[in-house]
This record gives sequence, structure tokens and C-alpha cells, in this order.
Amino acid sequence: MFQPIYDIEGGLGWMISGRTLLPEITDHTLFREVFEQDNLFVPLELLWTGYPEQALRLLDKKPVSTRRQALIADCFRDLERYPEAEQIYRDLLKNVSAPCIEATLHQHLGKILLYAGDYQSALDEFRQSLTLRKSLGVAPEIIASSQQAYDFMKLNTYQMNKSSEFIK
Repeated sequence: MFQPIYDIEGGLGWMISGRTLLPEITDHTLFREVFEQDNLFVPLELLWTGYPEQALRLLDKKPVSTRRQALIADCFRDLERYPEAEQIYRDLLKNVSAPCIEATLHQHLGKILLYAGDYQSALDEFRQSLTLRKSLGVAPEIIASSQQAYDFMKLNTYQMNKSSEFIK
């Protein structure tokens, strides 16, 4: 069993869990108010509430974008289709030109690798995201999510290397 770490507020109505490193909606009303104008709101809410298959069906109908592709990869992660999810993030990283987005992609790729059981590679991706974000001087709450993921991996490295499962 892995040690949970601190939760992080992700934004209004949601957080990043210190147990799973995944987003969780904490206040559906507030979350909906914040994201209601977002064209990916419905699939995002479905994904974050445990319905990746339904989210994936809706995402397939949306225009292609980096964010849409990342959400598709996150659906694949939750459906345990790790190679497909990893490939999407690796393809996105090949074509990214904005360092802030690159840092986010590395962090999300780290989560794919974590769930796939490739702990050293996950740690490397989290380290890269954290280093990039710090060098860019992004907002402290953005750095905090990378720090959380990196701290989680550092705390659990020993246990993860001895175990083939991750707490869901």
C-alpha cells in the first residue's frame, strides 16, 4: 500500500488527490459555474467523476486540439489502456511549442506511467515538469501540483519498486 500525500486545491470546485494524483470534483455546483462555458466541460466532468467511457464517446465528437487529445489519453489511463495513453502524450510532446503546456504534458505523462507501473519513468516525468515550471516562474499553485506529484513519487519510491499495483 502506498502512502498518500497532501491534497492540492486545483481550482474552484476541484482538487488533486494526494492518494491518486488525479483530479476530484469537490463542489459540483461551483465546478459547473466555473466550467460551464468550456466546450469540453461535459466530458471533463464525466472523466473526473469516474465515467471515462462516456467521456471518450463525447470527446470523439469534439474538434481536435491538444487539450482534447490529452483528455482522450486520460480516459485511456482510466480504462487501463496505458500504451495508447502514453503514445498520445509522447506525440503531443513532439509537437508542443509552449513550455507551459510542455510542463503539463510531462506531468500527465507521468501519471500514465505511474498507473502503468513504470515508476522510474513517472518520477523522471514529474521531475521534468517541476523543473520546467520552476524555471518558467509560473504561479505557485501550478508549481504545487508538480511538487505534489514529485513528492508522492519520492515518498513511495521504495514501496512502488516492490509492488506491481497502485492504489485506485
